[in-house]
Amino acid sequence: MNADCWAISAKDNRGEVLVTKKEGTVVSVHVNFKFSEVATDLQNTIMSTLKSMDGTQAFRIDQVDRISSDVENSWTFRGENVTASIDATTGKISVVSIKYTSQKINPKVVDTAQKAMKTLSNGKASALLPEVSLLKNSDYHLDQVWSFMDRDRTHSVFIGAKTGKVVSAINHNDFRDSNYVSDEDIPKVFAKPFYTKEKAIAAANPMVKKIFHMDLTGYNVSTKYNEYTFTKKGKPTVTASINKKGVFYDFTVTPENGMIN
Repeated sequence: MNADCWAISAKDNRGEVLVTKKEGTVVSVHVNFKFSEVATDLQNTIMSTLKSMDGTQAFRIDQVDRISSDVENSWTFRGENVTASIDATTGKISVVSIKYTSQKINPKVVDTAQKAMKTLSNGKASALLPEVSLLKNSDYHLDQVWSFMDRDRTHSVFIGAKTGKVVSAINHNDFRDSNYVSDEDIPKVFAKPFYTKEKAIAAANPMVKKIFHMDLTGYNVSTKYNEYTFTKKGKPTVTASINKKGVFYDFTVTPENGMIN
């Protein structure tokens, strides 16, 4: 709760408005809807997207939230094992997450995730969590990917739902505790590039080869703070981030068409 604001709730508990105490300016508006009360085009967008991701389920939306503020302007839809959001300005899907248990998805996909997790952690990762999510996220150019995490929540692996290939991998341990750098401090800590082009390739290539079966030799390299982007004409782009010790801990492969699936 913002201490500088008044929270004004609707009598039927279907909404809340935050207003600044000093100026009386509206900061945010949050209203709850039933799915049937939402415009038909938004209903159709949500249901058609869910069906395109999994045509075997009969999805049901139980809760809809409309949020408007300086930092967010969205519709959020929730149902059993489903969360989805639409950009209220564009009317387009922003994020979709459908939850599954690993027993309900292709065993080959689970096996690929387990092997990638073992490689990423040098054999130290714990067993996979039984919960798996099928994700779509326009901000991160995720078309459809499976999201896996180990039981210790120290490693994450993402598998393209259409390709069956590893598309992203994160070793959270290498960006925790003494290795952690806040978003605000990253520009200062990484003001000077940690690696030259050649050394960046040499540092990232071993893990890229093992997990993604790609070779960064001959790739161009650009950098912004701790993020390194490896590009080569006719080849997928690899984006990887380092901690302050220069260890690459976060890798993503993006196809030439820009959609990760």
